Amino acid sequence: MHLLSLKLFLLFAPSVCSIAWIALKFWQDRPPSSEPVDPDVDVEAELKSTRNRGWTFFNLVLLNRSRMRISVVDVTFSIIDLVARHQAFPSTKESTFKVRRFVKPGDLLCVDLVELFYNAAGRPQGAYSFVVATTIRYRARGDLFTQPLPLCRVRMAALSPNALQRIRWYSKPIAPPEASRRLPELEPADLKWLEAETGQVSSLSFSAG
Repeated sequence: MHLLSLKLFLLFAPSVCSIAWIALKFWQDRPPSSEPVDPDVDVEAELKSTRNRGWTFFNLVLLNRSRMRISVVDVTFSIIDLVARHQAFPSTKESTFKVRRFVKPGDLLCVDLVELFYNAAGRPQGAYSFVVATTIRYRARGDLFTQPLPLCRVRMAALSPNALQRIRWYSKPIAPPEASRRLPELEPADLKWLEAETGQVSSLSFSAG
């Protein structure tokens, strides 16, 4: 009886361990939390590839599900594993694009990414690819939130987008880029823009999504 139990254990133990390992990997690969400290702030965002009449577009798509208007300040991109040739100038490992747009409750914001990615990669000619981590920064109810997005692999040819795919746990780079935790300080123009919205920026506090 004990021998039979031992055989059954040896038979099923590897399968159980494999299932547990896969479950752990899926848990680790879950999208970064997009729930800010304030439960009334609900912002959904992703990098998205769309096709229209034979053309491919890469966009940052942000949907404001909050009950209040939000102010999208900027978006920061961190890239690694760039494979490119014939670049016009060196690539940038991290770049920040100023959005400075208001998004009303229920409204959608789209930001074209093709030229941003092309410039960040050093304006290469021919095909190229890289991995990108994205962090959005926006203001709601006097607080400044940062929201990281899932890793994506980008494939382009000069200014022509090819593929934009979210990276799964089984295809992550050995050293994937992390969403930037030390974002650049707000510029005077950012503060002026926020002040024009509310008339008060001195009390801004920071929260992480």
